[in-house]
Amino acid sequence: MSMARRLWTGMFLAALVPGGAHAGFTVRTLAGTGVNGYSGDGIAANTAKVYSPMQIAYDTTGNLYIADFDNHRVRKVDATTGLISTVAGTGVAGYNGDGILATSAKLNAPTGVTFDPTGNMIITDQANHRVRKITTATGIITTIAGTGNGGYNGDGIAATSAWLWQPATVLFDAAGLMYIVDEWNSRVRKVDAGGLIHTIAGTGAGGFNGDGISATVATLDGPAVGAFDATGNLLVTDRNNHRVRKINMATGLISTVIGTGTATFNGDGLTGPATNMGFPTAVSFDRVGNLLVTDYGNNRVRVVNAGTGLVSTIVGSGAAGDSLDGTAALSVAVTAPLFVTVDPTGAVVYSAYNHRVRRLCQQSVSLFLSSTAQATQPGQPVTFTILVVNAGYDTLTNLLATDTLPASLGFTAQANTAGLTWNGSATVPSWSGGGLSLGPGQTVTITLDATATCLPANLSNTIYAVGGNSDGMDRQETALPMANSVPAPS
Repeated sequence: MSMARRLWTGMFLAALVPGGAHAGFTVRTLAGTGVNGYSGDGIAANTAKVYSPMQIAYDTTGNLYIADFDNHRVRKVDATTGLISTVAGTGVAGYNGDGILATSAKLNAPTGVTFDPTGNMIITDQANHRVRKITTATGIITTIAGTGNGGYNGDGIAATSAWLWQPATVLFDAAGLMYIVDEWNSRVRKVDAGGLIHTIAGTGAGGFNGDGISATVATLDGPAVGAFDATGNLLVTDRNNHRVRKINMATGLISTVIGTGTATFNGDGLTGPATNMGFPTAVSFDRVGNLLVTDYGNNRVRVVNAGTGLVSTIVGSGAAGDSLDGTAALSVAVTAPLFVTVDPTGAVVYSAYNHRVRRLCQQSVSLFLSSTAQATQPGQPVTFTILVVNAGYDTLTNLLATDTLPASLGFTAQANTAGLTWNGSATVPSWSGGGLSLGPGQTVTITLDATATCLPANLSNTIYAVGGNSDGMDRQETALPMANSVPAPS
C-alpha cells in the first residue's frame, strides 16, 4: 500500500442509526460506474470508470472536473454533452517535467483540483509533493509550489523552493492568495503576494493540544481540505483528530466547529462541538452558508445548519457499499465519502470510494407563497402582493405561478422586482419565469392589480406555483395554494 493510499484509507466505522432532516432527496451519478478502473474518454461520464475520485470542482461554465486519484489523471465532464475527457495526466504515475502540455505530463495520485482567481487550473499532485498549474490559454503545466522532495525545509522561502509532504488540496482567499493544506507536514501554509511560503496553522507534529490558542502553536493531524466562510475565516478538516477546526484570520486563534475527537457516530440533531466525526476529509459551504462535511469513517455527508448550528445527515445510511441511482439520499450506501461541494445551481455533489461522483436531486420543490391584498370599494383597485420563496435546497428553474382571481375582480396589470410579465386572461393570469433561476433562499415579489367590480363578504385569492429543479431529467413539481381573505369594506 502506497503512502498516498494510506492517507485516505482506514477502518470504516460502523454507524448506529441514520439521522437528519433532509428527506426528499435522491442520488444520481454524474461520473463513474461503481467499479474502479479506467474505461477511456469520449464516453458518457456516468458509464466511464473512475478510480477513487477525490476533489471535484466546477469552472465558470459549469463543467465538472475530477481529481481521478488512482487513474493519475484529472478528468472533465462536459456540462453540455456529459462526456468525459482527460485534461491532465497520462495515466502513468510519475513526474516527467514541466513546461509541457498537461495531457502529456505525468501526475502521481492527484488529490486536488481547483481554479485560481484568473481561471487557471490548480492541481495538487500529491505523491509528487507539488502544486501545479495549467495555464488555461496554453494548456501548459508548471510547478508553483514544492520541489518534489517530500518533507519540510522551512518557511519564509519561495514556494517553489519549499518542500511539501503529500499536500492534499489548495484554496484561495478573497485577495487571491493561495493556501496549501500540507497534510503530511500537519500544517496549513500560505503563499504571500511575493511568492514566499508561511505556516499559518500547525507545528509539524501530529496531534491535538487544544483550542483557543494561536493556530501556529496548535497541533493538527492529517489536515486535508479547507474552505473560507463568509467572513473570511478558514475552516480545515483535521482528519485524524476527528474534527473540523476554524482559524480566525483576524486573531489567529483556532477552535473546533465540529467533532469531539471521537470517531464513532453518535447521532444527529446535536451541535457541532457535541457531534462525533470519523476522519472528516472535506469541508465546504453551500450557497446559503450551511457547512457541508464528509464524515468519511461514518459513511455519511453531514451538514451544519447555518441558522441553528445543529448537525444532520444529508447523504448516507451509515452502511458502506453502493446503491442504485434514484435511491433516497438518506438510505444510500456510501463507501467513505471523500469530497463535497455544490454545483453552479446549488445542488450538493460528492465523491466517494465507491468510485462515483454523485449529485443530490430534490424529489419535490419547496415553494412558500404568501400574499396580501388591500380592498377598497367597487370600481377601485385591489392590489395583491405575492412573495415566492425558494425554500428548498436546489435551484428552481422554469418557474410558473398561476393566480386565480375571484369572479368579482377584473385583471388590470402587474409588476414585479424581476421585471417579468403576467400573461393570460383577466380571470386566470399566469406568470412564467422565462428562464429565471431562483436559488435556495432567494425570493421574487410580484404585485397584481385588479379592479373590484363587486365586493363579496370576503375576497379569496388562490395562488399556485410550479417549479422544477435545475436538472431537467429529475424535474419534479409541486403546487402549494394559499388563500388570502380580504374583508369587505364596512
